[in-house]
Amino acid sequence: MSLARRLAVISSAVWLIIGIAFTFLILDSGLEGLASSSGERTRSVLAGIILPGYLISFALIWWTYKGRRAGEIDERDRKVERRATEIATIVVLLTVFLVCIALYDAYVDRGAVPVGWLYIMAYGTIIWVSLLHPMLRLAVDFFGSVDG
Repeated sequence: MSLARRLAVISSAVWLIIGIAFTFLILDSGLEGLASSSGERTRSVLAGIILPGYLISFALIWWTYKGRRAGEIDERDRKVERRATEIATIVVLLTVFLVCIALYDAYVDRGAVPVGWLYIMAYGTIIWVSLLHPMLRLAVDFFGSVDG
């Protein structure tokens, strides 16, 4: 397995675990619990579970840099990464757009969207981007045609 694939698998696994933990915390606290003063602990835990993901991501970036210098990552790996980034950008933009429209439709009669959704969107977008990109790298690497 190439270095680029190995790093994408590690990143996907880390962010999948973080995403699952995030989902369980949100479901456990609920929107009202997340937005209230009693939800401060939950909000801190949400921020805390994202921190290891960032630390591991920075370590993987450093590992990628070393791999490029050592010749373990070639031009094809760079093309795969670029293609995955293009797709991830479009998917994330569409996801945020659709969530915003769905929230508007769900809460238009109330006149306001519950504040807890802001935490879900902020942290959720970080997790979504961080999970989606390495998974797309693997998909483009295995199924895509970036060789020419």
